[in-house]
Amino acid sequence: DLPDELWHDEQFVLGALDEERRGVRVQMHVPRSMWHDKDFLLETMRRGLYVHDQIPDELWLDREVVMASGPSWLALEKSFENRSDREIVLKVAAHANRGAGFASQYAAPELWNDRQFVLEAAGLGEPIFQFAPEFEGDREVLLAALRGSRSVLESGQWCDPEIMVSGNVLQFATPELQGDREVVLAAVSSCAQALRYASPELRGDAKFVFEAMRQSAKVLLYAADELRFDRDFVLDAVRWNGLALAHGVDERRADR
Repeated sequence: DLPDELWHDEQFVLGALDEERRGVRVQMHVPRSMWHDKDFLLETMRRGLYVHDQIPDELWLDREVVMASGPSWLALEKSFENRSDREIVLKVAAHANRGAGFASQYAAPELWNDRQFVLEAAGLGEPIFQFAPEFEGDREVLLAALRGSRSVLESGQWCDPEIMVSGNVLQFATPELQGDREVVLAAVSSCAQALRYASPELRGDAKFVFEAMRQSAKVLLYAADELRFDRDFVLDAVRWNGLALAHGVDERRADR
């Protein structure tokens, strides 16, 4: 055991925290008065130490401390004021595990009426349409959401499968946008089954389905039945992408 006076020596404590890094044994010995010292806290975070669990509630109201924390999603959990701050919420979304929806869960309702916030949140892979359905007909927002979805999937980070994979965000789009070729192709690039939510016209358009198959042969599974049961179309699809044979209807697979 070390003398108590050492635990009141800031330089000693910082050195001990540096040695332990993300551990909690040293943190347990640090006097509470130090954790209430803003300058001390800022110095620990400047050194890259994870001390977020030690930050007292009142300092989560301090913008400088919040930004130094990453900002951490704890900034939103601990403070209603932070939930209304567009910059803090967006930075939490960018800093946290993208696609997990941490920022969306905490964002204040008024932020979801802010188109610029919604647009930026969409680009970060946040599940925006659950909170801002009035933007389902906004083409720019939808395209940003599709790009964000693809970025999260490509990053390999964990994401909520119900939000990011199950039909993709195209399922939330208006009928007009579900019939927009560029929008649907962007959706298919992230998730082949997004074609399921495209307009009947696009799902039955052979030229469009061929184009979508550049992204994945699985697209054929979600094409209109009249195409999937069309022998000539399936043969053309196989020539276009040999993997299409695995996703054609049984009758056509037998015709080899």
